[in-house]
Amino acid sequence: MSGPILITGVGPLGACGAGADRLAEALATGRVATQEVDRSAGYHLGESARRACLVPSGALGNLLSPGEARRMSPPSKLAVAAARIALRCAGLPATDEEQTAVVVATAFGPSTSTEALLKQILCESPEVASPSLFMESVANAPAAQIAIAIRAHGPSLTLCQREAGPLIAVGRAAGEVVRGRAHRALAGSVDEMTPLLHALLDRFGALPRPGSDGEEIARPFDRRRTGFLTG
Repeated sequence: MSGPILITGVGPLGACGAGADRLAEALATGRVATQEVDRSAGYHLGESARRACLVPSGALGNLLSPGEARRMSPPSKLAVAAARIALRCAGLPATDEEQTAVVVATAFGPSTSTEALLKQILCESPEVASPSLFMESVANAPAAQIAIAIRAHGPSLTLCQREAGPLIAVGRAAGEVVRGRAHRALAGSVDEMTPLLHALLDRFGALPRPGSDGEEIARPFDRRRTGFLTG
């Protein structure tokens, strides 16, 4: 995409909470909200990273009904909630009968569902594998759940391009509109940070470990590189 892209609404949902106001406040103060990652399963090394930028409990508020949330993986819940925040920000209805495209980027997919499904298969038997877990273990589950929730009738795409994914998603979404395949598009990125995934990223040296003062400070581009704070 070389031309301008019109963005009419945003739906931030992260460690700072839900909505553009919370994100603007976090950016203005420069404070990164982190939480201790659950280490009770024993995945982490003794000297490993301990914190991540996790979505606080209760941040989804009334954006999801209990019935919807019951059948969704954590990334799908976050994606649907963020889509509804973005539509509300744009002044658009929560459901849509037009050709709306959905383009979602993800680096790791629904890790919770994948881990639970593999535990069933490897620790018990392939015959006991849950069909509902499988449906939510695939990378395109969040995009599909958004399309179902808002009744989007346009293309539904999922991109797995790591850190480049979010920008590629915005470009691809705009391209769907330019080519006439959609009247409008929702573009976004979603991931969850499970204890297992956090421990694996730490073992690969991707995360900052506690310094002498106990703080975990992200210096991904510093000469004393320490990695990223995940979220």
